[in-house]
Amino acid sequence: MMGIYAVAQEPQKLTTVPESSGLRIGVDFAKYVYQIVEPSITGFEASLDYEIKPNYFITLEGGYEKALPQSDLYNYKLSGIYGRVGFDYNIRKKRADNDIFFLGLRYGLSNYTQSATDIQITNYWGNGIESVPSETLIAHWAEAVVGMKVELFFAKNLFIGWTVRGRLMLAGNNYETLEPFTIPGYGGADAKALVGATWSLYYNIPVRFN
Repeated sequence: MMGIYAVAQEPQKLTTVPESSGLRIGVDFAKYVYQIVEPSITGFEASLDYEIKPNYFITLEGGYEKALPQSDLYNYKLSGIYGRVGFDYNIRKKRADNDIFFLGLRYGLSNYTQSATDIQITNYWGNGIESVPSETLIAHWAEAVVGMKVELFFAKNLFIGWTVRGRLMLAGNNYETLEPFTIPGYGGADAKALVGATWSLYYNIPVRFN
């Protein structure tokens, strides 16, 4: 009886599950608003983030852009993909919910092609038409990010959020033939540094990869 009692009173081992907000998937809707202002540039952007340890999130972002500016002097087209990888740190450490206010860093890479045809040339010798054949370009940049993600009170696991980003070009803005109309994922091709923003809707899949 003593042995049975001792076994029954032996403390149970508890399994600790790390707190995690899950795998959050987002779509940037700011791009669609920007397309109203600049309809010649279209595209989409999506993101993933996951809390690898309390208040530290690994983040992946990527998208596609196409530019077809209208002009009577040339026909120009550009298209490409881009991606960013980095991390966010939640400076709002309350764990009662999964809302975060964060600072982050990103590394960005863009791979895109451009071409121009029917370029109208007028000079001393008269008029002419030239073209720039399709060329593939690559750009690299870094971003400092501040933002927040807040769960909607009426929809569990549905979040809205925004970011403001300071971007710094690292390499890829030295052009031999033609300056791009834009750099997918970055912005103005002639800018060594600029500011961007996103406004996104996220869905949180409550999974943990332990």
